[in-house]
Amino acid sequence: MNEWQLEPEKLTEEALKEKFTGKNHSVHLCPDDSGKCPITGKEPKFEGAQLHVMITPYTTYGKDQHAWYRPSKTMKSVYGVWLKALKELGFLEGVKTKEQMIQKLEGAVFEYEDQLVQVGFSDRKTSGWIPAKWVKEQAKIAELEASKPKPTAAEEKGGEAVVETEL
Repeated sequence: MNEWQLEPEKLTEEALKEKFTGKNHSVHLCPDDSGKCPITGKEPKFEGAQLHVMITPYTTYGKDQHAWYRPSKTMKSVYGVWLKALKELGFLEGVKTKEQMIQKLEGAVFEYEDQLVQVGFSDRKTSGWIPAKWVKEQAKIAELEASKPKPTAAEEKGGEAVVETEL
């Protein structure tokens, strides 16, 4: 859905992906005991623990989207922005452990936005899929499932779409 923009003042400074609504199809901590990601079967690109969320889109994209959230102690991280968004949506109510969070995330439906996040106190920025809306209504979820898009030719050729978070 890219359009030709002929007015440079209307262009953004940063390239972000289009928002979409999707279901968290698989949620796992990486790496597992084998040192690999349980979803991809590959070694993670970044060291340390991270949460890998595979999202099946109901809108915009025809291929699964992937997001990695690496624990951080600062709000100036994709993890911090993601965690704050979940709390503001009321999603973390009653969640006391990471295992409870993973269990609750599995199967949850969100409208996701690709948000640009300044990392730490540097000028470096990265982006990540951040929940903007928690879709809880079963009728809406059924409607979304029925209208799920098919993969585009570019998605078929390039494989799964990935938003990697580098912290």
